[in-house]
Amino acid sequence: MTDAPTPKPALHAGAIREAAFARWPAWTLILALGAAYFVTARLGLLLAIPGGHVTPVWPPSGVALAALLLCGWRVWPGIWLGSFAANLWDLVGSPTSLSTDIATSATFGAGASAAALLGAQLLFRYVGQRSPLERVRDVWAFMALGGALSCLLSATVGVTTLCLGGFTPWSAYGQVWLTWWLGNTAGVLVVAPLLLAWHRPTLSCHWTVWLEAACWLGLLIAVTSYVFVQNALPFSGRPFAFVIIPFVIWPAVRFGARGAATAVALIAVLAVWGTTRSGGAFSVGTRNESLLLLEVFVGVLVITALCIAAI
Repeated sequence: MTDAPTPKPALHAGAIREAAFARWPAWTLILALGAAYFVTARLGLLLAIPGGHVTPVWPPSGVALAALLLCGWRVWPGIWLGSFAANLWDLVGSPTSLSTDIATSATFGAGASAAALLGAQLLFRYVGQRSPLERVRDVWAFMALGGALSCLLSATVGVTTLCLGGFTPWSAYGQVWLTWWLGNTAGVLVVAPLLLAWHRPTLSCHWTVWLEAACWLGLLIAVTSYVFVQNALPFSGRPFAFVIIPFVIWPAVRFGARGAATAVALIAVLAVWGTTRSGGAFSVGTRNESLLLLEVFVGVLVITALCIAAI
């Protein structure tokens, strides 16, 4: 009679999923994460509120959380470096002093790092070593803990710092805070699942699977472009975005988390592009208001698609 296997001790968040990066030197991962955070942050800041330094589109929050889940705690300095560099670039030239710009950017980096670390730790406590995309309850935990809850921290730290530094009036605190929080949360919900789902190599598939994927991808791009990029839609003034839903359910059922995350990411990119050009179903007010409304819609798509994929 053989002895029962000895249970392995619990590991820190991301320890199992970091196997693909275990041999990479820590400094390489930190610099790579810092560069990725910087580039995505600069893209997000292109859509910042006019006259401000807050944007409703913030993909680096998803990059940061996914990096911690995949590579472990050792890469967190890359979040701070990327955030510090991107925000300092944005603040330099403002009426405030250089020391204020540096202190504000450093605080932004601390808030971004703390939010990502909090989200990863909460997911580790609730989900364990599994991917947060495998079960429906884990998907909800990912959305609530890794996204909405942890982003409260970065939004509060960031907007309070802006007001203390004189960049934003205290009277605008609520609106700016909502923009920051929704932008960070949407970044986690859209970008992190995409990176978590695709970090492993693609398995070989029959050619018919690739043909189906190509057909779905073409139809998704065509329908999303028609709904969000075109300025003239039938039934003008009526909600028309619901026609996208079948093209989110299809990949979630057929291709799992990878299909679901890819579908939502493509929709988000095309929808943001179209909305900023005053096109699509959510162009209803200012650019900031339109993008915030769009993010709520994308959040519903993410929850729907990932839960179906997990089922």
